[in-house]
Amino acid sequence: MIGGRWDAALDDAASAVFGSEAGRSRLEPLLAIFDREVGVLLEEDGFRDLLLAMRLDWALCDVPCPGARDRADTWLRRAIEGELADVRPDPQWVGLLSTHAGLFEVWPAPDGAFLRDLAHGVCLTLTQPTALGSRPRGPAAIWDVRVKVDADGCVLCRAPLSYPPEALDVLREVAVRTFEGAPVGLLALRRAWLASQRQSRLQPARAFARALQPLSRNGR
Repeated sequence: MIGGRWDAALDDAASAVFGSEAGRSRLEPLLAIFDREVGVLLEEDGFRDLLLAMRLDWALCDVPCPGARDRADTWLRRAIEGELADVRPDPQWVGLLSTHAGLFEVWPAPDGAFLRDLAHGVCLTLTQPTALGSRPRGPAAIWDVRVKVDADGCVLCRAPLSYPPEALDVLREVAVRTFEGAPVGLLALRRAWLASQRQSRLQPARAFARALQPLSRNGR
């Protein structure tokens, strides 16, 4: 089963951290950043529920708090360490500190798959079946997904958001910028995905190239 305990833990932690009046004040500035960097999610957008969950996961797990002591100083970490007066920590949340969100090439294996993070080159072993078949060339899929990492490999925290395989070459070109010192972040890639979905008349590679072109030129 995709996610299982980890999607439930993400939902529970997000509700505890962002559900109160104080929590909404934590969340609203982050939603404004997401809307600016990715786009405002519309009722008619495909996979809207998954995108909304991914937005909350990003706000909870990935963004440093205001006045952060380091990049790992997120609202999740502060909640776990008992630094939020309105939140009672749950031991089940501790495992969420070892989750990682990325854009992965998916290469099927007999008992799971190998995941290669396009931006960072990190390779992980997915220890659950995918039902994906191999393609004649290239990965079987491109997934934007959060995984829970442990000593044996990783499992999916939620269902993946699939990117079109036709955009692979464009995504690989953009990923090179990470190694040139000008990385393109996951929010920018999500903005490109959303733009490609809303411009369905364009070929996926062209839609992604158009959405990512200003980032490539400016190095942001």
